[in-house]
Amino acid sequence: MKTQSDTPKTNEAISGAETAGATLVAAGAIVLTNNATDCESFCESDTCTASKKPKKHNNRFVRFISDSRTVLGLLIFFFVASSVVSLFLIPNMPIRDIFSRSDDRPITAYDLFIHTAVPRTLAIIAAGAGMSICGLIMQTLTANKFVSPMTAGTLDGARFGAVLAMILIPGAAALTQGAFAFALTLATTMFFIFLIERIKIKNAEFVPLIGIVYGGVIASVTTFIVLQTAAGVQIAQTMFVASFAWQLSGWAVWAPILITSSFVVVAYIFANFFMMAGLGEGVAKNLGLNYRLTVNIGLVIVAIITASIVLMAGVIAFLGLIVPNIVSMYMGDNLRRAIPVTMVGGATFLLICDIISRAVLWPLFEIPVGLTVGVLGGIVFLFLILAKRRAGSA
Repeated sequence: MKTQSDTPKTNEAISGAETAGATLVAAGAIVLTNNATDCESFCESDTCTASKKPKKHNNRFVRFISDSRTVLGLLIFFFVASSVVSLFLIPNMPIRDIFSRSDDRPITAYDLFIHTAVPRTLAIIAAGAGMSICGLIMQTLTANKFVSPMTAGTLDGARFGAVLAMILIPGAAALTQGAFAFALTLATTMFFIFLIERIKIKNAEFVPLIGIVYGGVIASVTTFIVLQTAAGVQIAQTMFVASFAWQLSGWAVWAPILITSSFVVVAYIFANFFMMAGLGEGVAKNLGLNYRLTVNIGLVIVAIITASIVLMAGVIAFLGLIVPNIVSMYMGDNLRRAIPVTMVGGATFLLICDIISRAVLWPLFEIPVGLTVGVLGGIVFLFLILAKRRAGSA
């Protein structure tokens, strides 16, 4: 039992412990304060880069073009402006005569506007938006910013299928050509995905190099087959260089436009699933996603859109590569947010390239838009590679 004599000793021990605890708390507070002060001074210096807030750039122009809302506004403005210019940039079509129909002449300005200008502009918008979305889907699924229909053999497969349809079934309907192009596009793209899943080197630049070599092999086989046919020159002019200077009408024009528009909407619906698949097979399965089914759906969407555009206009390179990369700089990697902006950006870029192609030798001759896209797209592609290397070495 505790006695009265033990009570003073207990009280003294308790008070001593309280004094020691208070001393430790005070010392700890002093240390924490000093550490916080040191941390603040360190983060305010140039040595700290992780927690330092980004400084605003002094250049007003740089701040102006770095604002995503400003860029989006400029993009919409250029889209509307280039669409209007594309509608009225047709030889021998006075603007004042477009809406004044006359029965005196067999072909009036109104007929040229309705049957040539409007379908052509809509086809350019659909092709630009569709190819950009294909690139965005492929980059998301492979988690590689340099993968696109051009660097994965997708465009070459679509061209190979269309050429086979023209040779094996002369005079084949557009639906038959589309079926051939879709089948070869899907097969070549799936084989590329199968190939990169089994290579050990996953470098961002190495994977598209494999795709370029792979697409070059398919293009070489296609060229060899074309040169063995009597109509090889005509097929080459149709399939090897993209151009919208065609005289098509009816479903030959409207079917690819409607197919492309419809599957862009499907891509938007599946956007969140594609994002989860892009995290990797293991993570996607842990989230309850059927990884293989999601990837196959994405590849089917890419194959259908690509085949439709190749049959309508030919091979358009670089579009699915550069536009998604530029959009991701401002919009991030949220696929559902990026899809509408990518559509508008791709359509605007292709409209501007088509206007340049028509204006260079106006009104005598029209440069194929594929050449203009190749030149401008190649310059932007080199810039993206250099920027990627500069960011990696920093």
